[in-house]
Amino acid sequence: MEPLEHNAHKINNKQMESEAEKLDRPIDREEFNKEIMNIKEGLPGEDNVRICYIKHCEESTKQNVFEYIKKMSETHPEEWNTFTQSGFVIPLFKKGARDV
Repeated sequence: MEPLEHNAHKINNKQMESEAEKLDRPIDREEFNKEIMNIKEGLPGEDNVRICYIKHCEESTKQNVFEYIKKMSETHPEEWNTFTQSGFVIPLFKKGARDV
């Protein structure tokens, strides 16, 4: 019988491999939805976009945000600066009448 510590080490290695596999695969919409809903509200970033704007926006807007994030995840970090300056605009409702 193997010592308990040895078995715990095997489990941790399997968990780490599983997490590494998740990081290597492309993001899918289900994962995006889950992770967006798990983000806690905090101060907005440089663009003044709060996470609640994304959590509660129209599905078509969420799809645009998802596609943007997916494209970034498929792009090498050295290219992000050029990519983010491409003028990709996602309209987000902040307040006021939605029928404008």
